[in-house]
Amino acid sequence: MDRFLELFCGSPKRLLGTGVALLVIFAIISPAGFNWLMVRVFNALWPWVQVVGMLAAGWYVLGRIFLPAPKKGKKGD
Repeated sequence: MDRFLELFCGSPKRLLGTGVALLVIFAIISPAGFNWLMVRVFNALWPWVQVVGMLAAGWYVLGRIFLPAPKKGKKGD
């Protein structure tokens, strides 16, 4: 991989950092364009956030309902 490309995209952490830095630069240069982009991204992802949140809440509630009660041990045998 090219050294320059590896500097910014060599690992998932660096790729995320590069993406965030580009978004910050975009927000500084064009706040209206950044706002337009964030509104579109939010509107596209919000239904999926709701679905995942409901699944997680349901999983938690079902886990609490059907979780077996802890067994009581004998004391002082």
